[in-house]
Amino acid sequence: MRGNTALLTAVAVAAAAVTITSASAGVATTALSDRNEWQLNANSTLFSRQLALTPAAAHRFGTAFIKQKQHVSQGFDASFTYLASGGSPVGEGLAFVIQNRAATALGTGGRELGLGGIRSAVAIGIRTGSNPAIEIRQAGPSGLMANGPAIASVPVPNNILRTADGIANRVRITYVPGLMNVFLDGQVILRNVKVDLGKASAFDEDGKAWVGFAGANGPFGGDRQAITGFTFTNIPTPGAAAGLALAGLVVSRRRRSV
Repeated sequence: MRGNTALLTAVAVAAAAVTITSASAGVATTALSDRNEWQLNANSTLFSRQLALTPAAAHRFGTAFIKQKQHVSQGFDASFTYLASGGSPVGEGLAFVIQNRAATALGTGGRELGLGGIRSAVAIGIRTGSNPAIEIRQAGPSGLMANGPAIASVPVPNNILRTADGIANRVRITYVPGLMNVFLDGQVILRNVKVDLGKASAFDEDGKAWVGFAGANGPFGGDRQAITGFTFTNIPTPGAAAGLALAGLVVSRRRRSV
């Protein structure tokens, strides 16, 4: 399955897909160059339309979240370009994060990817240090987003995740209630993984959460962990989510392009 298509895997039907089209009411957009729309924590920076979670230096970590909470409970489709450069050795990596703690949420660094200690969260991690992999992690209101067993994890050679300085990887994450898919450069990496944002308490009573990123480098050096070209499309109403489970049904969307 190609990540650059407009198809989203439907609930409980692996071969079924749904086309997502723009809502008639319009498309909400924001620019990565607009720092005011982002909460930048610790070592994260936003410059020249690139969001960097760390510089290329040891013991650096950071998080960044859109200040305005986003609808996530009924489903979403997120994509971004991952850029890792400048480090020797390579850094630990970064993660796309859905969480219901605060826009200022910040965990511990190193192999924790800036996540350790963040609760009520689900994260899709891209590890580029030792044992490189793409993984999904979850932490409830009393649990920790720690460097322990993941919900799902797939090894990915570092020569794919970080082939050379400035070489980019396109990542896409789709979610319908209960199921998540992760794509890397158009290829499905994790398919129909059982993920429940509700059980993780990752959204509030309105179905909204803070959406953003975390990243970290280890004690011996690391990369400038950055993203660009971020888009986030949510399905804000229960009616739209029900339609998403039917193959071929076109539903409206609201897009936030970053």
